[in-house]
Formats: sequence, structure tokens, C-alpha cells
Amino acid sequence: MSPAEELISSIRSVLALLSVIPGFWVAGRILRRAGLWLAAPGALPGTAGRSAPLALWLGLGALFTAPVIDIVDLLSSFFLVFAPWTLMTRFSLLWGTAPYRLHIILTSLLLLASYAFGIWAGRALLGGFRGRLFPQQPPTAIEKGFYLLTLGSLVSSFTKMLAGGILDMHIPSLYGPLYNIGLYGPAGYAAGWAIALAVLVLVVLFLGSRLVGIQDHETQ
Repeated sequence: MSPAEELISSIRSVLALLSVIPGFWVAGRILRRAGLWLAAPGALPGTAGRSAPLALWLGLGALFTAPVIDIVDLLSSFFLVFAPWTLMTRFSLLWGTAPYRLHIILTSLLLLASYAFGIWAGRALLGGFRGRLFPQQPPTAIEKGFYLLTLGSLVSSFTKMLAGGILDMHIPSLYGPLYNIGLYGPAGYAAGWAIALAVLVLVVLFLGSRLVGIQDHETQ
């Protein structure tokens, strides 16, 4: 790794650490507006202390931090890949190999597509369940934005798990000395991505149809 790459990686680590600030700040805003921030003992049904509001704050803060970290990772990846000093030129999977820049572009597009679906699904859910999710008052623009981005982050985590499981699939019959450089070159790499995307499309179509059904049911 070149000195420039080490510098960008260090900056990325610092920004990822600082990303907890907006996430936990928004979580505190939401709990405060709901009357749960530093609530008195018994403020939540079935609770006898302040541990429940603290647990809610930690849980929401962690969820709201995730999209900020994704943004930092996306920007740092583009800096590392498209900078002239990048040393890595090839990316290898068991399926095959491809240019490193192409792999980063594909994974970044998958991340953006996941966020787009998550935001679309979040808007449908907020529209259908607004009265139940926010019985007292609607969320502010910042809070709504973090809600939607957090749903996008959850979808992104799912797609990473599913697509990553397919792309990194270990097939015993294909083990061999060429494992570390990919057995089938660019064609195998493309086939692995095609299978992963086909599975993701089927999942998205199924979930999308369910969300549309929920939204139609709520509007009736």
C-alpha cells in the first residue's frame, strides 16, 4: 500500500469513528420528542428504570450510524480505486477475475441500488403506517431522512450478505492451485455476478409486490 493509500485509509477510519455523532444525535432527538429521553422510572410500560430508554438510544444510534459509515466507505473506495497511485489492478473470486476498478464499480452500484430500494420501501411504509408509527406528530425532515437511509442500510446489508455468499461460494470440486486467481477468468466472474443479480432481482420482485400489497391495504 502506497503512502497516499495509507493516508486515505486513515482518514476513512477517523470519519467512520466520527459517524457515530450524527447517528446518536438523531436517535436522541427522536427519543426526546417521544418523551423517552432520560425518562423517569416507569415511563415505558413494563419497565422500572432508565435502562429501556438507554437501550433504545444505543440501538437507534447504531442503526442511524450505519448509513453514514456506508457513505464514508463509498467515498473512500472511489478515492482509492480511481486515484493514480492505486497499486491493485485485479480482483479475484473463485468464479474468476476482473479489473479491480470494475469490481468496485459493481459493488458500489449494488450499494446504491440497495439504498434506492430501501428508500422506496421506506417511503411506502411511512405513507401506509404514518399514524401508527408517529401517533403524536410527524417526523422532521432530518429524522425522516435518517429513517429512510437506515432502511437503505438494512437492505444493503442483506444484499451484501446474499450477493457476497454467492460470489464467495466455495465449490469443493473446483478447489485447486488456481483458486486464488480465479478459475475461469472474466467469463467466470461475469457468470458469478449474473447469478447473484438474478437471485437479488427475484427477491426484490417478491418483496416489492408484498410492499405494494401492504400499501394498497392501508389506503383502502
